[in-house]
Parts: sequence; C-alpha cells; structure tokens
Amino acid sequence: MTEQPENAVTAPLTPMAPVKTEIAIMDFPEAMRMVKDGKQVARLEWSPDNKTDYGFLKDEWLTIFRQGQFHVWKVSAGDMESIDWIIVSESN
Repeated sequence: MTEQPENAVTAPLTPMAPVKTEIAIMDFPEAMRMVKDGKQVARLEWSPDNKTDYGFLKDEWLTIFRQGQFHVWKVSAGDMESIDWIIVSESN
C-alpha cells in the first residue's frame, strides 16, 4: 500500500450539480415596462456574450450605453418588433 500525503483527499470527489440559469426573453413592450421599473435591458442581438450595450432611463430619457458612451436612445422599428429582450441589471 502506498502512503498518501497528509493533505491528500481520500474521499471520492463528486461533481457539483450543474446550475441552471434561465434568461427571460421579452418583447419590446415588456422590456419598456422593465425599464420603467428601473432595470437595464438589452437585445441579445446587440451583444449576446458580454452585455456591454444596454438601455435604461436616465434623467427621464431613454438612454443607451453603447461602445463606452451614453446616447439618447432612438428606438428603431427592429427594436420594437423584436422578441429578444433581456434584463441586464438594476439601474443605479
């Protein structure tokens, strides 16, 4: 029998159960309700991985944070017709 180091793990390791995360996909009217409630929203089409572009209310204006800058959000027909809206986070 070989000797185990003092800090060796002797019990079998069990993998952690996978954590399920669900993204709530919304249409534009629902996304705007979330903005009114103080949330930041984005379209999956904008930046699906890093969520760097998002819209929210700032000083009572629809505002979009895009490419590191804030802009007045000019909502396009594509934005209004899309059903790929998600909540990014709570606004400050």
